[in-house]
Amino acid sequence: MAEFKDLQHYKKAIEKRRALANQNNIFRTFYYKLYWQEHPEVPWAFLAHLVSRNAGYQMSDADRYQRVLLWSLGTLGVGAAAWGASSKQMEAFFAYLETGNFLIFRDVCPGLEAYRLAKMHPDHSDELFELLRNPAFTVDPFVIDNWKAFFAAAQDNAWSPEWSLDWSPGSAIQRHSFALIINEQNQIQDRLVSNNRYLGHFTSWKDINDMVREAGEKGWTRLCFPVAHSLGDATPDDLLIYTVGEFSDIDNRIETGRDLFVGLFGDLGRRRLIETWALSPDHLHSGSRRDYNRQDYSYSTASLEPGGDVFSPPVGYWNEKGYVPKRLDVLEPVWPFFPGRKYPFSLLHREPLKYSYRPVRSWIDYPAYLNPLRAPRKAFATCRLDQLCEVDKAWYLPS
Repeated sequence: MAEFKDLQHYKKAIEKRRALANQNNIFRTFYYKLYWQEHPEVPWAFLAHLVSRNAGYQMSDADRYQRVLLWSLGTLGVGAAAWGASSKQMEAFFAYLETGNFLIFRDVCPGLEAYRLAKMHPDHSDELFELLRNPAFTVDPFVIDNWKAFFAAAQDNAWSPEWSLDWSPGSAIQRHSFALIINEQNQIQDRLVSNNRYLGHFTSWKDINDMVREAGEKGWTRLCFPVAHSLGDATPDDLLIYTVGEFSDIDNRIETGRDLFVGLFGDLGRRRLIETWALSPDHLHSGSRRDYNRQDYSYSTASLEPGGDVFSPPVGYWNEKGYVPKRLDVLEPVWPFFPGRKYPFSLLHREPLKYSYRPVRSWIDYPAYLNPLRAPRKAFATCRLDQLCEVDKAWYLPS
């Protein structure tokens, strides 16, 4: 067993790993997948990987919408002025998605890393979880208590493969996953959705929230989950589609998280096929929808013109061999700015609002959300890849 070092050493190590993995959607999405592969008893990380993929697709969609609209206006002889407002809206939508996912990762990564370290040093597990109270992490006590309880259950079962696969209703794994879902939605509720402190360079937070609400009403917030053809063939035939409802409503978002967990993982056969697709080296995440459908989506800007493939740019620079950074230490996104470097999002990234410590809230307001769930409240739709059920034509054929 590795020698246990002082807590300051582990604090710095967690901060370093969090900063590295939280640079952008690409890094974050890979972290979740690798973590789940190392710790299969924490399927919340696999769910986060799948949802983070969808965040990348939606940011790619925003870029696609901008480019197609600009192309359309150009063909109509419309000047750039008419395009400016829409461009700024799409920038806001892109940054809103990225910042929300940034804030979730910023909060959850220390808990995930503390759990990793606790497995290596079980005699010091309490110290490591108590480290999460440090001002550098400020993790909600509700989550710390749940991590401790979950670690104890995992240790009692010796992390056996049988126990690690028990994601059934009422299991310790399902309850822990629901606790993390509750917490992540409280995080972005306090720090992003309900935050009126920052007014954007291009719009107000109210405008952004209205835009996100409108996107939901138009079906632009569909989440898609490819299902492999078989355990031996990772090529997907079908997509599972889940449409997120009112984004500004925290109860709806928590219910969505619970639905996704049960709907995607409740059936072991379906779960295995989703895993087969997600873990295939042929389906690495770039943010482009081409990652799961090479027949109907294209990286080429030539596909901006109506007809043929749908243009779907990667969120990070990409070629068939992997990601291509402009600098060795940074993967530049396809968007012309890092949300974490542009006002007001730079403030949210550098100095997130102090999280309102309301540990009682999670127990009093949301006790039902920790209860077992056997079936999702909303059914998933199933469609073939070539039907493109995951997109709305308004994204790439604006009227």
